Amino acid sequence: MAVAKENPKQQLKRNEIKWTKLVMDAGYTMFPSVIILRQHALKLDSVDLNIILYLAMRWWYPERLPYPTKASMAETMRLTPRTVQRHLARLEKLGYITRVPRYSGEHKGQQANHYDLAGLIAKLAPFAQEEIDLKEANKREHAEKATRLRPRRLHLVKTEVDSPN
Repeated sequence: MAVAKENPKQQLKRNEIKWTKLVMDAGYTMFPSVIILRQHALKLDSVDLNIILYLAMRWWYPERLPYPTKASMAETMRLTPRTVQRHLARLEKLGYITRVPRYSGEHKGQQANHYDLAGLIAKLAPFAQEEIDLKEANKREHAEKATRLRPRRLHLVKTEVDSPN
């Protein structure tokens, strides 16, 4: 039996029921579950994950990379800007983000960097495929159980035991 997909408005209403309309009206962020599920395999600690989540929150359009300041990230996370800077450098070294410098047109002074998450997205692909494969296997197993008339039972098999002479 196929289940109809919900349209985005129905999905939002379901989230409003879970989180309340007031909370949802304050804003929400779409975030891939595979990052959370595979954070250990990706070698992400809680600060790294928090930074990625913050960048995702600031990334509204695919063609416009996020550019929050280290100070705003640090203040939100109750960290020092230097701690945020170290974690950004670590995420860059892991190949998950690329810092792209921004300069103002008039004064040519540097502004907050753009943060490109293309490296992280590329490295998520095999983990995402594994998660999809797991879901499909679970779906097949569930379908098999649903079509069985009764549970499988163990059958005892009698064997002849050699009798001592």
